[in-house]
Amino acid sequence: MEEVRVLARSLGEESPLLLFYALRQLHPELPFGPVDSEQMLLFARMLEAQNERPSVLRLEDTPLQAFTQLAQHAEVVQFYWWQGQFPPIPGGDQAAAANPFWRCPGGTHALLYGHSQVRPLHQFLEGVSEARYQSSFAALRKQIFKQAERREPLFLRWSELEQSPEAAEVLRELVLSCLHWNVEPTPIHLSLTAFSHLQSFLEGFLIRAQLDALRADLEEEVLGRLPRARWLLDGRAPADSAPAIRGRTLTRGDELLLGPESRYDEAEKLLGRGRVGRWLEGDFGRLKVSFDQSVLETIEWRQE
Repeated sequence: MEEVRVLARSLGEESPLLLFYALRQLHPELPFGPVDSEQMLLFARMLEAQNERPSVLRLEDTPLQAFTQLAQHAEVVQFYWWQGQFPPIPGGDQAAAANPFWRCPGGTHALLYGHSQVRPLHQFLEGVSEARYQSSFAALRKQIFKQAERREPLFLRWSELEQSPEAAEVLRELVLSCLHWNVEPTPIHLSLTAFSHLQSFLEGFLIRAQLDALRADLEEEVLGRLPRARWLLDGRAPADSAPAIRGRTLTRGDELLLGPESRYDEAEKLLGRGRVGRWLEGDFGRLKVSFDQSVLETIEWRQE
């Protein structure tokens, strides 16, 4: 597979998506599906701005094995989502069922509701049904169960599930939103993205105040609870003389936001789902909170 690496390297780096692109150029007989090579290169450039340390992969020995390996990588899956498609399913339905969110977002709930076509409602349920939200969104799930169209659960093959045009648009929006948020998608990001496509359905049983509260709850899970101004990092703020500072204690007035004793889950609640260890950007500059195992290692704040 050295020729695949060489071609990817000639395009900039050996990122998973560029390796996938190189594999497609050299082995078009593999089951890539209807993908646009130029769009793949464009998306690789979009991802490149996000990745400070690109993934380094040891490619499997044969083209088919490498295809199976790369088609399951988050970068490659997101490219297919950006195209409004489900990604290929290497390993067949058993592999898809083992990781349904990445293979077919919303597919689990489509099957449970007896639908062969994935819709925004199924995508919305993907995130609010996660184990961590069993309590917080329990009442909402019950209301949806009463109101939504349901049939007998289906026992289709994953490859037989289709995607509605609305669901394809949600996937495209999800990828672009997560690039903006600098985060790898999770089901709750999908729920927030699908929310705006469900307004008329949700208005059937939620009043405006409940809808607004639901949106706020979802946005808080995704974007965190971080106050947007007047922080201090170890008692300092960036200045012209020191536009980049590091420390371990983030405060706002007398309030401790993060410190050496903070847990990872506390940092994630403050910063948003999946945003620990990634740069956050806003009118405050750039902020990154890094953990080593479960211990807060450093907080970086830049206004360069």
